[in-house]
Amino acid sequence: MKTILLVFAIALISLASAQGPPPPSDQPPEINWGKCESLKPTDKEKEEKKKVIDECLKESPPPSGEVNEEDAVRHHAEITVCALKKEKWLTEEGPYDFERAYKELEPKVPKEIKEDIAKQHEECKEEATKKIPDEFAGQAQLYQACMDFHVSEKCGIEIVRPPQP
Repeated sequence: MKTILLVFAIALISLASAQGPPPPSDQPPEINWGKCESLKPTDKEKEEKKKVIDECLKESPPPSGEVNEEDAVRHHAEITVCALKKEKWLTEEGPYDFERAYKELEPKVPKEIKEDIAKQHEECKEEATKKIPDEFAGQAQLYQACMDFHVSEKCGIEIVRPPQP
């Protein structure tokens, strides 16, 4: 679930940046969690995630020198797989633990959207396994992006840019 939340937060920030350049500010954007405040990661969860990412970056440092898009994408995939394995979302044999992801998410969403989220879980899982049948990390990324979209829509989650100075 921590991986989902981190990817979710990154996706939301990416979405906000796609809407235009951020205003000049020393403050990062904030996330309005809407109906789903319980999805907000705790400081402890954020720190645990940071430690996992730091460990993975030690094992697989970023490429140096001129870095093309292909190198950057490959490195991102290496870090993703490393983090998924360290948090036991993937095993050496695969596959991604879709049911664990849903079981961690389901109790944190309001009753009125649980049924929709369960339906989206099945649809996102099916899409990920059909579109990327042999790459478990890719399945995890597609599933998480799909669920992030639907959860943010159902919960009313939004990026709130800091006020301009």
